[in-house]
Amino acid sequence: MAAGDPSLIIVAPISPEHRPPGLAAAIKRKASNGGKIVWIQPAVLRQPDPVPATYVVEQGSGAIVVAPASLVRDFANSPLAQLSLVSLAELATGHRKLDLPSDPQP
Repeated sequence: MAAGDPSLIIVAPISPEHRPPGLAAAIKRKASNGGKIVWIQPAVLRQPDPVPATYVVEQGSGAIVVAPASLVRDFANSPLAQLSLVSLAELATGHRKLDLPSDPQP
């Protein structure tokens, strides 16, 4: 990424009818150049393929975290939504890694 480029980009949910053409390609290109991106997806009534609600896509030297808008619903008033966005940003920037659940303690 060039000097002055943001280190984290958050893409808000955009309905399919308002989504600009080439958005996915632009996000992939930015991540390929080291961009760290959280891409919040609007609610989808029917998903063609079963995919997890939140997932990380490594792209070049960057990462894209794709997450449902439900995680950040009522962001201004919900501490849980605010913490969720922080966690998503940590995943995108590499400050947090996904891991397997731990075994219950006896």
